[in-house]
Parts: sequence; structure tokens; C-alpha cells
Amino acid sequence: MAGNDNEETVTTQPRSAGAKYIYVTRNPYDCCVSYYHHCKGLPWYRFTDGSFDDFVDAFVRGKVTYGDYFDHLLSWYDHRNDPNVLFLTYEDLKKDAPASVLKVADFLGAREYGEQLRTHPDALEKILNGVSLESMRKLTFTIKVSRTASPTRPGAMESTSLSDKLKNEDSSVCSSKALAAKSLLSGQLVRKGVVGDWKTQFSSEQLTWMKAWITLKTRETDVMDLWKDVDLP
Repeated sequence: MAGNDNEETVTTQPRSAGAKYIYVTRNPYDCCVSYYHHCKGLPWYRFTDGSFDDFVDAFVRGKVTYGDYFDHLLSWYDHRNDPNVLFLTYEDLKKDAPASVLKVADFLGAREYGEQLRTHPDALEKILNGVSLESMRKLTFTIKVSRTASPTRPGAMESTSLSDKLKNEDSSVCSSKALAAKSLLSGQLVRKGVVGDWKTQFSSEQLTWMKAWITLKTRETDVMDLWKDVDLP
């Protein structure tokens, strides 16, 4: 089971005043559900038989790849008003994609990009088509494979290409992993992309776990106000 092995990556962001950062966050309920299906769908996490109960337990304890959700979010939330940070929510992106694209363009360069998109609506439309859910499904993904992982918990990823990994596998394992890779490359890595999918997954008991964890982690911050207009438990 992988936690966050490098606390510095969470506590020292953003790293450079000379760079621009775009941070996108998603409400913790939908994030948990999406991450669960992500780990279930990738065989190298070795979580294909894991239950949602198992995953929620790991998620609220920060025992998932990249560590605790709120440790990462809050480290960036503190910088949301920095001039070189654009802080967005997934829900706002879904609610008004054109406005969100223009906001990103203005952040990167109002004259170079923002004004250009406003005066060339065909270019804006091309971008909107390119970032649509259907277009995301057509992208070619770089496949990474896992190192050791628990059969009942999502594990960590390592930077070994699938083709290199398969060289040392027997034919049956190669066939299985090749089929999995083909499935992913066909676009199945992208699932629903909707807001509110938590309603289809959480039991009342699991919601109790999540609420208690959220209350504990956000007791000294207003970060959950990011979703005050979103239907959350």
C-alpha cells in the first residue's frame, strides 16, 4: 500500500515564483469514486477484486498513491490567490467550459491568448472539442506498470514501460497485460466525467466515514466552500 513517501512535495508548493501553476481540484466524494474505479480498472494496481469499503477506508487514511487528499489540496489552497497560481474546480470546468478555457487563456497571457480566443471563436471551439470527454477517450496514453501492491488496496506506480515489463513475462501473462493495455488505449481509462457520481456509490455508513474525515481535516479552513453550490452530503 503506497502512501506519500515525500512530504516535501506537499508542503513546498508552488516551487517557483517564475512559473505559472494551474491547479484543478474535484470534490472529495466524486474524487474518491473516480479513483476507486481507476484502480479497479488498471490490473497493475492489483485491486481488481477490492471493494469500495476497502477503498474508502484507504482513501480517508491517506493510504493511496500520492497520499492524503486534503494534505495536497490544502497546500495549494493556501496559494490560491498567488498571482502565478490559477485555482480551479472540476465542477466549474464542467459547468461552463468556454468560460473556464478563457480563464486559463487569460492566466497564461491575456493579450497573447485570451484576446485571440475572443476574436477567433473558431479557435475557441476547436479547443473545446479537443478537451471534451469524447476527445479525451481517443487520446493515446503512456502506460505505466506497478511494482508491489496489496491485493486489497491500490498500490504505487513505477516508471517502467509496459513493453519493457512484458519482455520478462511468460506468454499467458503477456497476453493478459497486452489485452489490458489495448483496452486502456482504446479510451476506457476515461469513465463518466460527471459531477455527483458519488450518489451512485456511497452507502450511508461510508458517507459517515467521509463526513467525519472531512470535518477533521477541514476544521481550520473554509476549503469546502469551493463546493458550496454543489450538491454534496
